[in-house]
Amino acid sequence: MTPSLELIVGSQNYSSWSLRPWIALRNGGIPFTTRVVQVFGKGVNFAVHGGYSPSGLVPVLNDVHAKLTVWDSLAIVEYAHELFPSAGIWPLDRAARARARCLAAEMHSGFGPLRAACPMNIKHRSVPDVTVTARLAEDVVSNIRRIEDIWATARRDFGCQATGMEAGPYLFGRFSAADAFFSPVVWRFCSYGIVLSDPLAVAYFEAMLADPGMLEWEAAALAEEAKGLANPHYDEFAKQVGK
Repeated sequence: MTPSLELIVGSQNYSSWSLRPWIALRNGGIPFTTRVVQVFGKGVNFAVHGGYSPSGLVPVLNDVHAKLTVWDSLAIVEYAHELFPSAGIWPLDRAARARARCLAAEMHSGFGPLRAACPMNIKHRSVPDVTVTARLAEDVVSNIRRIEDIWATARRDFGCQATGMEAGPYLFGRFSAADAFFSPVVWRFCSYGIVLSDPLAVAYFEAMLADPGMLEWEAAALAEEAKGLANPHYDEFAKQVGK
């Protein structure tokens, strides 16, 4: 049977917002199809008039059977959780679930300086360099340190304590929506050579890089350039970060 859920995403190399719900659904074992649309440089009206999104943004989830459209990454994840409550999108433990929602919401609404200074560009890679942060603005460095603390504290308080089916190398043990919302940050740190110091945060970072869903998305992202889907403006910007 054809899945009733269709997730419309933007560029898999550049669109951080698209990655978040995609990997949450994929790692949760939720059946869905993916449609990639290239919206860069076409303005918000392209997505609106193309019938993709009433907000003019991607990602968008279409529930074909329910004849329902859900937009915004956090709303998509919550909708998927309602449809598939056993998929593990949120941790089973109430305290862990509350913390996971706090972290996902913080990532969803915050870290503007890091987003602006270090946009996601998966194909761009820099050698890890402890001096990079010295060349970034103070508010960007503050964002990086906050994220490192989030990762280490979640692992210490929850992830390392999880047992049974909830155990794993992720923030709360098993992969959850909290990990999905920080997944683009992992690629940002790779792209710009940002080095972490806390051992728990470093171990989490490495676990995310080895995650099958991350590797699948990365392969699709790297294949875009051969298809003529590179964005020269974004690529040139990435080369100047930390210079």
